[in-house]
Amino acid sequence: RRHRKQMKEHRNNAHAQIKITEHQKLHKIHTQITEELRTRRDKRKDGHDGNWTWFGDEIKTNKEKGTVRLLNCNINGISSFNRYNAWEVTLHQLRSIDVDIFGFSEMNLNLKNKRIQYDLNEVTRKYDPHIKYIINGHDIESKSTYLPGGTLLGWIGRWNGRIIDKQTEELGRWCEIKMLGKSNTTVTIINMYRVCKKGKNEGKNTIRMQQIDALSRKGRINEEPREAILKDLQKRINHIHSGGGGVILMGDYNENTQQTTGRIADFLKDSGLKNAITIKDGQNKELLNTHINGSDSIDMIAVSKHFEE
Repeated sequence: RRHRKQMKEHRNNAHAQIKITEHQKLHKIHTQITEELRTRRDKRKDGHDGNWTWFGDEIKTNKEKGTVRLLNCNINGISSFNRYNAWEVTLHQLRSIDVDIFGFSEMNLNLKNKRIQYDLNEVTRKYDPHIKYIINGHDIESKSTYLPGGTLLGWIGRWNGRIIDKQTEELGRWCEIKMLGKSNTTVTIINMYRVCKKGKNEGKNTIRMQQIDALSRKGRINEEPREAILKDLQKRINHIHSGGGGVILMGDYNENTQQTTGRIADFLKDSGLKNAITIKDGQNKELLNTHINGSDSIDMIAVSKHFEE
């Protein structure tokens, strides 16, 4: 009996040491990535002098009570290398800044592949079983784990009990969750990706061609996918608003989101949405570029106008 007790204590100590080692490894990788991004940022030649400041609120790990932190990012791919170690590091980063709701676009994984779904779920479950998400992408046969595009919408911890509905759009362009608030109010959070403009050389599996193919299957022949997603989102958002619900739309619009005229401005107006940052800091607040090689703010979290109150 004493021997069994000693063996149990030994196993527990070994398990604790493994956990500590894994945490130290993740922390080291996270630090290396942060330093690399800082180095790249300071080397950029787009008019900035390297003395960067926040726009929007500064990220503090100790949030005020009642604060909900949303994060949206075009992640530009999650590598399957080393059993999806990059995904584990991403989860660690989300936890380190106390994110509640997060949306990623361009996962660049074949998200309809059952094996890939299982592997991602296993990494997430082992890292933190309280992190949940839904994914959406195009249904294309591929022997590789790589497939351009794909969206993911996730939530962490206590928010799981607030979610009353989850949906993935049938053409693979966005995913959404519906959350219950105080006094039976609801808010639908949507994470989407709008494709780039037509390029010179388009392969059959580019995100743009995937969406053209998906639209064609629905009889929407030769419809421009950049216009189609805005039209369909507007219809969806107005339907939610007509039922008294609020909307938070986040994603990569692949177009300047701060212009007061143009397609995005018209879309926001007709959908009853406003840029969350300009609500707080004013329309004249100059937004920084959100693409490492671009000059415009092409990513945005837009919210229903009643959030201004």
